[in-house]
Amino acid sequence: MVKSKGSIVTRDFHFQRHNSLLFIEEMGERAVVFTLKNLRNFARTYLEIHGDEFFYIEYERGFRLGLLRFNNTFSRIKDPIKRLEKILKFSEWTGAWQVVEWSFNSKTKKGYAIIKNSYWAEVLKPFDRPVCHNLAGYLAAIIGSAYGMELEAEEVECEAKGDERCYFIIHAID
Repeated sequence: MVKSKGSIVTRDFHFQRHNSLLFIEEMGERAVVFTLKNLRNFARTYLEIHGDEFFYIEYERGFRLGLLRFNNTFSRIKDPIKRLEKILKFSEWTGAWQVVEWSFNSKTKKGYAIIKNSYWAEVLKPFDRPVCHNLAGYLAAIIGSAYGMELEAEEVECEAKGDERCYFIIHAID
């Protein structure tokens, strides 16, 4: 990492301060830093207000973010699989989660993703069931966009409920 006045340069991304704002120059997006405590309070408040509907909203929010991310980020990368890999690396680099392994077979239209250190799992830990619906929607959108098909993802193991990892099953919508 190289530090310079008003900006930070990493191997892949350049952060530039403009007045009081922080931008990810590579993506042309504004960056905002949230603490997990802040997100925990946000999530618990929305769970109190919306109950389980919160998880459906989070899946949809993740899915829409995934579509936006795939279509608008790293658009200079024309190969869709390479763009997908770059987006997964970016998400990991931001501290959102660690992609341990992922696979998708376009012939069987099935795949999986193994994730560690999901921020949503940490935010809602301990919980009695999987909570990373936002990440499930995100994975369905970016992987589906890369392979040109409509997918859905379901988390079947989750660190929030005490599992060692977050495990997602990904498949085509029939």
